[in-house]
Parts: sequence; C-alpha cells; structure tokens
Amino acid sequence: AWAMEGALPPLFAELMALHYDPLYTRSQNAHLFQWPQRQTVQAADLSPSGIEALAEQVLALPEKIE
Repeated sequence: AWAMEGALPPLFAELMALHYDPLYTRSQNAHLFQWPQRQTVQAADLSPSGIEALAEQVLALPEKIE
C-alpha cells in the first residue's frame, strides 16, 4: 500500500528493519573494499557521440587501482 501511495520513507524503513540481511554488510565489505579508490567517468549526454566520448574516458583509465 505504501508503494502505491508513494509513501517511500516508511516503506524503506520497514523493509530495512524487517528484511535486511546482516550478511549483506559483510559481503559488501569483502567485495567492495576498494570502493574509496574507485574511478568514475561522467557522461555529458547519452547521444552516440556522448557514448563514444564516455567509452574513450573508460579506455583511458588505468587498468588497475592500487
């Protein structure tokens, strides 16, 4: 009912309180330990030329995060 009414804060609060898997945090910590060192790219737009420019940014990134 909350979702249909657009009442997202109470919906998310209840989902987290009643259905959150505590092993999720452990998994995230194990697999995303380099998250602070992540690299990002920005798309100016999603036109074909914008996607091409984005791909060039990705290809220019270092292969490995130290």
